[in-house]
Amino acid sequence: MMTQELLESSTLLFSLQGAFGGLIRGLVGLTKHFQESRKKYFQFSKLFYTVLVSAIVGAVAGNLVIGDWRLVVIAGYAGSDFIQGLYKSKVLGLIK
Repeated sequence: MMTQELLESSTLLFSLQGAFGGLIRGLVGLTKHFQESRKKYFQFSKLFYTVLVSAIVGAVAGNLVIGDWRLVVIAGYAGSDFIQGLYKSKVLGLIK
């Protein structure tokens, strides 16, 4: 059984790994935005929220699959992508 201190340090590490996955997702989105859009501005708050949500998803995923950092990074990337897609669908009214 994990001690409280080990659990807290592991959760912080998983959060950072998830945030890294979200940062990758955000940079992919940033690159796509400037390649496909004529807009010259980018809302960096979206990048911040993507990384924040990914850190939370990474912390949860890491505590579920302890031992594989790659899964935590992927969970951070995919989790933020899933939540962003769900949000856009709700805002656009595609899901009722």
